[in-house]
Amino acid sequence: MRGERGARVQRAMSPTGIVAELRRSHVALLGALGAMLVMTLLSSGYLLAVTEPAVVRYTGLAASSRLMHQAMLNQETGLRGWVATGDDLFLAPLEDGRVAAAEAGESLLRGTSRDPELTGLVVDTMLARQAWQTWADGVVAGDIRLSKLTPAATTATLLDGKELFDAYRDADLRATGAVVERRNEALADQRTALHVAMGSSLVTVAGAALFAARRRRHLTRAVIEPVAEVLTTIDALRGGDLGARVPATGVTELDAMGSALGELAAELHAAG
Repeated sequence: MRGERGARVQRAMSPTGIVAELRRSHVALLGALGAMLVMTLLSSGYLLAVTEPAVVRYTGLAASSRLMHQAMLNQETGLRGWVATGDDLFLAPLEDGRVAAAEAGESLLRGTSRDPELTGLVVDTMLARQAWQTWADGVVAGDIRLSKLTPAATTATLLDGKELFDAYRDADLRATGAVVERRNEALADQRTALHVAMGSSLVTVAGAALFAARRRRHLTRAVIEPVAEVLTTIDALRGGDLGARVPATGVTELDAMGSALGELAAELHAAG
């Protein structure tokens, strides 16, 4: 009883209105939806504008690096076949690999233009590739074949090519390793961003749910319970209890209704 009386006194000391309470609830709902929208836009914007382009760029660079290395392997295989057999059929992979390696190298240079360290590694790879390419072109132009060379000359020629190709391979491994490392870092950043976005969304939803629960309890105390008190008084008056009165609810509209009911009950009682 004391708790109910205290709540009634408190409501009477701080009057409010049903329309005002509903408006506050509407504003609170819009605020929660706005917070969720902002979190979604921020997380999606970061993923689309920062992490996704980085993943796509480094994935493309890794693919170009693999294509260039495959082209170099095709050239080496074709050159070895031509030197061993003298069949010009093996020159086709050499020429095709030259074109593919050049295209892949240009793609690598374009993709690493904003990263000086990667650009340096790619340039080293391109220079090593060009050194081997120059040697291979010299072998073809000089018509150097095993059938025309002494064993010593054959060994020296093949060792020269091997050293140049090994130098290219080492440079390519360094460049490819750096590209793959940056791609993995971009993927890790993307996963982190996704986790942060998911966590932020969960926190926002949980906060909105807690706020909605508190708002519901407040509306129950501020509106629903006072309405129930008015309805109880109306039932009492309908049953003939003209002394029943609506207690102060603190809700402007309900207090005005209660005052009018009280005056009506007093008039009916006076009229007998």
